[in-house]
Amino acid sequence: VPVLRFAATGVALPESPIGTTDEPVWIIEEAIPGIFFKFINNNGVTPMPGLNQVTHAIAIFLCFCQHVQYNLTSGCCLVADYQGSVEILTDAELATQEANSRHFGRGSISDILENFPTRHICNEWCDYFGI
Repeated sequence: VPVLRFAATGVALPESPIGTTDEPVWIIEEAIPGIFFKFINNNGVTPMPGLNQVTHAIAIFLCFCQHVQYNLTSGCCLVADYQGSVEILTDAELATQEANSRHFGRGSISDILENFPTRHICNEWCDYFGI
């Protein structure tokens, strides 16, 4: 089982001794060491081409994770755009139904859900867990 996690993130707020400030608010993320990979594109449910054996195995596991998410949410949402290192993921997108897409960023590609049953290719993880 690949040992993965999402990068630690936080919000940095400027501090002013006199109250409110017009300074920007910053979203910060831990540095991700190593080589950066795109495992699954934001409009896809299959591994990206050109991955090596290790990263392809991770992408296959992430495809299984999408299948679990799809099933557990009754087809309402799943995580897309898996990318990062072989240990730390970052900048994922949440694919959701059209009715809910306004709550999320532009990366919310709702046709992923509509086409998931025909585009997802079950793999050894799906088979092992009987989904």
